[in-house]
Amino acid sequence: MKTRFQIRDLLSLEVEGAEFCALLEPYRVNQETRAPDISLTIAVGHAMPADSPSAARCTGRYKSFGWSLTRDSTGSSPRRIVFAAPRPVLAFLAHRMVLMPLLKQALIAHGGFTIPASVARNDDEILVFFGRAGAGKTRALLDAISKKCTFVADNEIAFLPGWAPFGLFDEIELRRATVKDTAFWQRLTAGQRARLTFCAIVSLITGRRLNPNLSLPPAALGLTVDRRQDFKRGTFVVLGEGEGQERLNTEAIARTVAGYERWYQGVFGDMLFQDPAGFIGSLETAAREYFHGWIGWRQ
Repeated sequence: MKTRFQIRDLLSLEVEGAEFCALLEPYRVNQETRAPDISLTIAVGHAMPADSPSAARCTGRYKSFGWSLTRDSTGSSPRRIVFAAPRPVLAFLAHRMVLMPLLKQALIAHGGFTIPASVARNDDEILVFFGRAGAGKTRALLDAISKKCTFVADNEIAFLPGWAPFGLFDEIELRRATVKDTAFWQRLTAGQRARLTFCAIVSLITGRRLNPNLSLPPAALGLTVDRRQDFKRGTFVVLGEGEGQERLNTEAIARTVAGYERWYQGVFGDMLFQDPAGFIGSLETAAREYFHGWIGWRQ
């Protein structure tokens, strides 16, 4: 049985696969909503056979874990996708290799894009902290909030023309080291602190082959999402690259965003993009237009 989900106004899904459905639970909708864009099956396993002559299948490995992705190549509606991977990485890879590429294409169709970032607001200024996993985005966000900034979004951030940045998912992504020595640690429940500790142990004993985190609603840290749309200034900070501070102009910011997407497709694949290089070019153009007039820093 498939369950229907709607993520913002961007993507409508019908999903089969209990583990992935559990992660998408906040976005469950009634059957009376718009017809689904995608029919998605997420299954535990190493390979799934193509179930029709028109299906295109590819397989690969992420670290030591095998995966399989099968998609209908006939242009049917809804598009049918089957993804399979071992249980320890099933939800993570389905999110990275299937859900995010679909959302990225939905955004680019509206002149927008998404990147991994953490966003705070300081009065009429938007602060975007950008970087790869482990760069310190969420910690920079918490530090800014401790200095009286407000919480806007964390993790996957969408940028659309004429809109302030917003989170695709209302969550904050935590690791134990991110929050342990901050005032926010005591706001977590004992169970949440225990889960963060467990995630840190798993990361340690697997040599970061598995590096789980804990995604929580911002309210778990006593935070309210600042959804104001008006802002006068924007600052884009690239974390975890280079030494010292380097000023970035709009062109450098756009190249950095496009470079991240190029790296992302190299790690997680470009199977769901009809024209991967063309998509990256469109993303760079969208980033150049959105960040025009912003201040940029690399540190």
